[in-house]
Amino acid sequence: MKRAAVGKKISGVARASLSITAGVGAGQLILIAISPVLTRLFTPQEFGHYTILISVIAVMSVAATLRFEAAIPLAMTAEDALGVARAGVASTLFFSFLVIPILIAVELVIPWKLLPDGGGAQLWVLVPAVIAFGLYELGTQFAIRRQRYGAVGARSLIQSGGTALGQLSFGVLGVGSGLIWGQILGKLLAVGFLAPLVRTESRDLGRVPKLREIFKKYKRFPLFLAPSSLFNVLGTQAPYLMIGAVFGAPAIGFLGLIQRLVAAPQALVGQAIGQVYVGEAAARLRGGAGDSRRPFVRATSWLVIIALPIGVGMALIPGSLLGAIFGTEWEGASAYLSAFAPAFVAQFVVAPVSQTLIIAGRQRLQLMWDVSRVIIVSSAIIAVHAYGGSAVDATWAFSIASVMCYGALWFLCLAAASRPVADSSEDERPRQN
Repeated sequence: MKRAAVGKKISGVARASLSITAGVGAGQLILIAISPVLTRLFTPQEFGHYTILISVIAVMSVAATLRFEAAIPLAMTAEDALGVARAGVASTLFFSFLVIPILIAVELVIPWKLLPDGGGAQLWVLVPAVIAFGLYELGTQFAIRRQRYGAVGARSLIQSGGTALGQLSFGVLGVGSGLIWGQILGKLLAVGFLAPLVRTESRDLGRVPKLREIFKKYKRFPLFLAPSSLFNVLGTQAPYLMIGAVFGAPAIGFLGLIQRLVAAPQALVGQAIGQVYVGEAAARLRGGAGDSRRPFVRATSWLVIIALPIGVGMALIPGSLLGAIFGTEWEGASAYLSAFAPAFVAQFVVAPVSQTLIIAGRQRLQLMWDVSRVIIVSSAIIAVHAYGGSAVDATWAFSIASVMCYGALWFLCLAAASRPVADSSEDERPRQN
């Protein structure tokens, strides 16, 4: 009987992974399929500007939601989960309508050299972008809490399809900022798909806590997790901004194309395995089922098996092949692809399970790692520039530093997953009143 229960559980996890993978995979295949067209509609410099804006939006989205989306799967009651989602929406709107215009006003006074002439006007896209990205994350985490993995997969397909349609349309019309506007369109379509799910799951609930109660009860997410996540995304995005500032937008355009290509296997497999792992680990936490070492090791083992062959392939792709596929302007991306391969493997394996520290209530430890990564990666790039290195050299430095940081994070997560739930830092997890 025990074996039957275990088999049923494994089957459930497999079905969940398949549901997410199907939607994410189909969506990513759409984005890959249109990439050779987009590289002929947009120049490496325009891809660079797009990558820069995406990096800024990624940082601001974390600050906007205050990481309340991470509390949704961990909330002890459905009423709390809805209250946390509302808090995330409120903070996102507040940030977008009050903080971003201030930042743009400052930029108009001190022009940002990474953007082309008129870049200050382009920055107004941050307002709808941050709202769209924030709502997308909140809706996704709500679906994960309800274990509606089919909806999670479908929203990925809708988001990718909308993005592809928007970017192609803007590209044909000759809109230079069409890449970012297409991205926003895709996010908004996915939000529209998830909204009915949230409304349906919110019916017949008891009293939903007020925002003040939510901020008090889940204060550790904005106080500790939000700064940690901000440093986390800075560790990922700051290298692109730094390389762009030193070597120019075309260099970032090459890295932006690489990001687009490697996002497919990361989203197809990495995020699918990671989201199911988070759902399983969070359920074990709520149910007091002991440690999460076994699902952690199982998840990372599969990720290693998948990542290594992809990384080797990235390192060996010749520039002539990239030129034939994406256009002659993109042959130079080959050197960046080889340099980025080690970082891709490390991120692919560790990032999907990195929420282990959050689930275990180790937000402070997560913050320490995030701060350390920003310092280490930034220092590596600065050192290369100081010694007269090229953009490719800077990418190698960024990649090697990332491998070191992700290796350390894996061991920290393994230690946290090996601890019984009862031994975790309960003072750092949300409690029932």
